[in-house]
Amino acid sequence: MVRRMSRHLLALALPVPLLFACPPVDPQGDDDDDTPFDWGYELDEGVDTYLPADYVAADPARVLFLGDSITAGVGASQQSLTYPALTEENDDDTWDGWADHDLRSVFGSGFDVVDVAQGGATTDDLVARQLPALSGELGDSVSGETVVIMTIGGNDMQGSILPILQANDQDATADAIIGDVADNMHTTLDYFDDSDRFPDGVFVYFANVYEPSDGVGQSNCFFGIDYSTIMRYFVQANGTMREIAEERGAAMVDLRGHFLGHGMFNDDEDNDAYDEVDPTRWFESDCQHPNDRGHHEIRRLFVTAAEGRPLEAFGEAP
Repeated sequence: MVRRMSRHLLALALPVPLLFACPPVDPQGDDDDDTPFDWGYELDEGVDTYLPADYVAADPARVLFLGDSITAGVGASQQSLTYPALTEENDDDTWDGWADHDLRSVFGSGFDVVDVAQGGATTDDLVARQLPALSGELGDSVSGETVVIMTIGGNDMQGSILPILQANDQDATADAIIGDVADNMHTTLDYFDDSDRFPDGVFVYFANVYEPSDGVGQSNCFFGIDYSTIMRYFVQANGTMREIAEERGAAMVDLRGHFLGHGMFNDDEDNDAYDEVDPTRWFESDCQHPNDRGHHEIRRLFVTAAEGRPLEAFGEAP
């Protein structure tokens, strides 16, 4: 089912490409000066979001949400607390102090939103079902800038665990699965790069894939399967998604890096990903979906990207 709502949404303004794993240098500073730029707040240094240069939607006419159950809002206790809803307009009753950290505050009103995200969706579904659904909603061509936001790939990778574990040639099996994901991502970006369909430009923001074990690869998740020996393929998949973003000039937000330390081992002080400042869990008990805090954190990733700045360490609202 296509959910159509009258909303506003997303744009991004950046002077230079910014990779936010470490504090970036001043984009206007001397090329020979490697002193980190003082953003005026402490950065979340675990986040490696990629944002292209000059990725600026000056006056977006619409935002399109695509993807899986995360974007469909599963895990949130109510619709207003899903990350797409929070990205558009903060729920002040739940997130007091974050009223200005939404896209209504950044870009005003008057933007349409089309949401075709589906629970359980893979990248195959993205291509075979969601892109045609968009075409049905939008028609052959639309005027005005378009912004796309999506979470996708998690179901592909979750579904790959047993096939890879049981394969005689794990590398070949993983390469084939990740290759299919890459092909589908390229097909999706080809769709949005169509200048006849979107003559005024498209800005695509997608998240990489998180996993709930905080890098351990085994917990009570996924029927207790130990996938620690194949964690490298999750890293490979996210590396491939990053390469696609850089190659195609799209933006990739680092869901994986941001959620490390907030999964099923969030309270394990011996875990390398343990967050001593904020050792809270951002996943539901099903190990797949973000809880209310998790949806808020995904909102933070997309909104800060929209504002063209790195994610700050969690604290008071900016």
